[in-house]
Amino acid sequence: MINPTPDTAGKVSPRQMLVVGIGASAGGMEALTEFFEHVPAHTGLAYLIMLHLSPDQNVQLADLLTKVAKLPVKSIAGTEKIVADHIYILPAAKHFELEKGRVTVGANAPIEDRRAPVDLFFRMLAESYKERSIAVILSGTGANGSMGLKRIKEYGGATFVQNPREAAFNEMPRNAIATELVDNILPVAQIPAQLLSYREGLGTVAIAVESEIRPPDQQQALREVFTQLRMRTGHDFSNYKRPTLMRRIERRINVLNLPNLPAYVAYMREQPDETQALLKNLLISVTNFFRDNRAFQAIEQEVLPLLIKGKNQEHTLRIWVAGCATGEEAYSLAMLCAEKTFGVLDAPKIQIFATDIDEAALSIAREGKYNINDTSDVTPERLRRFFTRDGNEYRIRREIREMVLFARHNVLKDPPFSQLDLVTCRNMLIYLNQTAQERAMETFHFALKPGAYLWLGMSETVDGSSDLYVNVSRENHLYQSRQVSSRSYPVPETIPQFIPEKRSITQPAPELDVRSGNRMSFGDLHQQLLEQYAPPSIIVNEEYEILHLTERAGRFLHIAGGEPSKNLLKLIRPELRLELRTAFYQAVQQQTNVEARNLKIRMDDQTETVTIHVRPVLREGDPARGFILVLFQQMGDTNEQESVLAAVEPMARHLEEELVRVKAQLRTSNEQHEVQAEELKASNEELQAINEELRSAAEELETSKEELQSINEELTTINQELKVKVDEISLTSNNLQNLINSTNMATLFLDRGLRVNLFTPATREIFNLITADFGRPLSDITNRLDYAHLQQDAELVLDKLQTVEREVKSTDGRVFMMRILPYRTAEDRINGVVLTFVDITGPKAAEEALREADRRKDEFLAMLAHELRNPLAPVRNTLQIMKMTSGDDERVSTSVAMMNRQVDHLVRLVDDLLDVSRISRGKIELRREQVELGALVTESVEATSALYQSGNRHLTLTLPENPLYLNGDATRLTQVVTNLLTNGVRFTQVNGRVWVTLVQTGTEILLTVKDDGIGLTSDQFEAIFELFAQVDSSPKRPDGGLGLGLTLVKQLVEMHGGRVEARSNGLGRGSEFLVYFPYLEVPVEFVPPSIERTLKPAARNILVVDDNRDAADTLALVLRHQGHRANVSYAGQEALGLLESQPTDIVLMDISMPQMDGFETARQIRNRPDGSKIAIIALTGYGQSDDKKRTRQAGFDGHLVKPIDLGELNELLNQLFADKDQGK
Repeated sequence: MINPTPDTAGKVSPRQMLVVGIGASAGGMEALTEFFEHVPAHTGLAYLIMLHLSPDQNVQLADLLTKVAKLPVKSIAGTEKIVADHIYILPAAKHFELEKGRVTVGANAPIEDRRAPVDLFFRMLAESYKERSIAVILSGTGANGSMGLKRIKEYGGATFVQNPREAAFNEMPRNAIATELVDNILPVAQIPAQLLSYREGLGTVAIAVESEIRPPDQQQALREVFTQLRMRTGHDFSNYKRPTLMRRIERRINVLNLPNLPAYVAYMREQPDETQALLKNLLISVTNFFRDNRAFQAIEQEVLPLLIKGKNQEHTLRIWVAGCATGEEAYSLAMLCAEKTFGVLDAPKIQIFATDIDEAALSIAREGKYNINDTSDVTPERLRRFFTRDGNEYRIRREIREMVLFARHNVLKDPPFSQLDLVTCRNMLIYLNQTAQERAMETFHFALKPGAYLWLGMSETVDGSSDLYVNVSRENHLYQSRQVSSRSYPVPETIPQFIPEKRSITQPAPELDVRSGNRMSFGDLHQQLLEQYAPPSIIVNEEYEILHLTERAGRFLHIAGGEPSKNLLKLIRPELRLELRTAFYQAVQQQTNVEARNLKIRMDDQTETVTIHVRPVLREGDPARGFILVLFQQMGDTNEQESVLAAVEPMARHLEEELVRVKAQLRTSNEQHEVQAEELKASNEELQAINEELRSAAEELETSKEELQSINEELTTINQELKVKVDEISLTSNNLQNLINSTNMATLFLDRGLRVNLFTPATREIFNLITADFGRPLSDITNRLDYAHLQQDAELVLDKLQTVEREVKSTDGRVFMMRILPYRTAEDRINGVVLTFVDITGPKAAEEALREADRRKDEFLAMLAHELRNPLAPVRNTLQIMKMTSGDDERVSTSVAMMNRQVDHLVRLVDDLLDVSRISRGKIELRREQVELGALVTESVEATSALYQSGNRHLTLTLPENPLYLNGDATRLTQVVTNLLTNGVRFTQVNGRVWVTLVQTGTEILLTVKDDGIGLTSDQFEAIFELFAQVDSSPKRPDGGLGLGLTLVKQLVEMHGGRVEARSNGLGRGSEFLVYFPYLEVPVEFVPPSIERTLKPAARNILVVDDNRDAADTLALVLRHQGHRANVSYAGQEALGLLESQPTDIVLMDISMPQMDGFETARQIRNRPDGSKIAIIALTGYGQSDDKKRTRQAGFDGHLVKPIDLGELNELLNQLFADKDQGK
């Protein structure tokens, strides 16, 4: 291990350097800043950052990190070599590649890669740096990074996540933690130190890979680790590759900061949960949909069509996905099968067995529910077709789910499935040792049909079992099962074999014991004898490569040094090579047997004579494809022995005669022996045939037993799957029943014929239902509802597929909210309707009570306004008198102006209070017309100019050159502008400034009112528009109202389809209000109404009737100063008397008077002969539209609200008498 120092920093070997990938999005800049503030200058680590934000923020991040980080920071735009102690920032919107220690950034990334760039980044990091990769996930939104995190763990890397409690946006950390593959969850400031600790721990834990060089204490510790795993989890890892296990255990030791393996064993004893944590590291269930897309295309385009070809609906396409993890690969194959069989009338059934030893992963697979990032490799078309959206997750549709059976299954121990068309085992074999891999290959071969397919992972091959499989596609790791003898490749030892007992009639030779476990047949015996006594021979293919040779054929071969070869012409002894080449040529060309006779060869210091026989053997009738048999026949000694015969003697003749006689006897014995031999041979052949039949029957029985075991395993798997489904259904049923009982909601389920399917207990309170009513039509069921259109509503919902919702009453006075909606199945089919009835009797009564309270509040506010306005009437009148009589006295004029402003302020407070109340209840209707906003703003500025002058404030108005129109209520728009202008006076100091600007911005009109007053804090931008909100609640705050003005502004602006915003740079730095209105394109012929000045009316005879003496007297004085002849009456009856004696043109009548109110007095005036000639104007503190409507209906000619404005009175008088004059 190399500990980085200032001298070695940046020079760490690429093979030793760890690379830290950091993923973040929203809130990531702050987290990254804090992270690198705690990273020292020399770490020996390289840092790559993927910030899923806009490219501009990547530039900002580089500038920011340059200021705080102690390492060089680079934003990658081209190709950059990755070295230690550097920080690299990757662009999220660009395509990039990680390869051979370099990162290359190219063109813009495809849209699908931009959705989850952190996932793609982590995948590349894992594939490039494997166990030297580290993933860190910081603040961010969504599940970006979770899938890539799994790939890091798959390759043996480490994972760290920011604590969600401190993250500004905790979705990315929380989703990463949900994968259960995170090594450490830490505050961001602690992660750098933990990374260094992890790096320093690598290589310091002395765990030897080979058991023979491992110290005894470590051997014992390792055995105890495996024992703990086996006892607490039931998993045996004895068949796993030892280096893989050691690396995973070492990583757990480093993550836990433990010194060595014995310390880890002690930790496992103290912390039982560590066994599960280690198990999760050893069983990393990592996969994704359509992983290795090119290989899936090969399955889709080349394999599945061949498997489906020739099958119909009576057949089943059987597939086994071994090591299925969380099910993505199994579902991917199911989708491909569904696509291939869709629309095919006679398509075969699909059955996919998906197995794994990790029960937790199988639970996820069975549920078939995946988040958005999990499905990032699925095309949009397949997402729509095979998934249903459930919030931020996708669920596998039922037709795909039912194709797949999930089961817990150990490939090395449990019986396999049988008669399979395709077996996939991808990225599982790489974790097994060679022996286990060969056993798995034999298991898969037994499970596959002859010629069926095996699909392995990109790092897996069948090199150790090439005699069982044919390579179909080396690039995609596709193999085809060979048809081989069951004697050569038995079923894996995990399946009990039935070995029948063999009986023999004759005692066989000891060296060829047919009762031994080898189960040697007579054909095998014959083969051995032929090899022992027949001439040496060699079989070669059409390329002259040796395929098989007998035991004694090697003496004719000569193996030279260098690279070995299988070509016979290169291996044959040189003195035989020319003749053999010629014989090969003749035999192949003429397709006949060829001999090379009497060839001399030197062997063992002796010269021998050899004849070579070359015989072609055709394969499948194709001369170009076959084998060649080469026989080597050794010839005997050709030198004949010459013998000198002795002279013929008599004894010789005697011996000759005896020899003839013995020969005759021998001939007779031989003939008898031949007959007996033939009989014995026939008997032996018969026994051999019987024995062969018994052996065949035993083998068939053994095969049948193995098939029964496979079928039993399948049935067990199906039963397990059904049990899981039954448990799920039972849990769902219990949850549904408890939900129904807890809600006490009446719910009625009807089928497509509107017949009763199901009902909850509470339904009996509304419908007269019993258990026997299931299946009865709704029209036959009586109910307690005072509603006759229930049947029609249900039919409408079934026909139009739209929800019906209405309030209905029952005969006992209760009120229900009835909802009728379509009954949709999981396949989105309509199977009826659902009726729900929610008892809202209590809420309805509460609503009525609230409505009554609201009405009383309105009455109270109206009464309050009336009572507040009444005292203001004499004050206003007095001020008018003082103004008329003050002459040039400046002090009086100033005082009168000041008091007028205060009266106006009080009137505005009362009006605002009533308006806010009515707007909040939607009781104000806008009287829309085309309004030129510039003229309206100018009038409002002029109306408030006196207020600005008295407060010594400066107001600047900027208007556009062209008029700006909107469709609105001029009165309410004036309220908006006036309130904002008044607000500007109240919250600016003496000599303060207010700027009013009106401009057009696109399709909107923008009105801004800006001041240099006390300003706002950021938390007040929204709060100031709330009811009764005050900018400053201190006793020294500016004179203000009730906090209604801005609330009224916001509500009125929104009623006009606009919006209002507040801005400020802080306290003491002024504030700005921006009001946006929709712009109205006004036709050319539109002419804004001209503004006419109110003229002083002609002198009239006016009678003022009011029980408030001060108000009546002061108003009469004002009228007299105007030149009118005014009389006063303090009661309705008194007013009727004055009308008899005094000529009267106009009556200003108070409404609320004792004994005879204004309505009754007006009615009696109208009943007089001259009553129609008298103009009666209501004079009251009630000023809402409903109040004005009542006075018009009572016969009043006008309605003025106290305290009256003299200009408003003059305008009304002019209008009334102008109308009368026109009537004449």
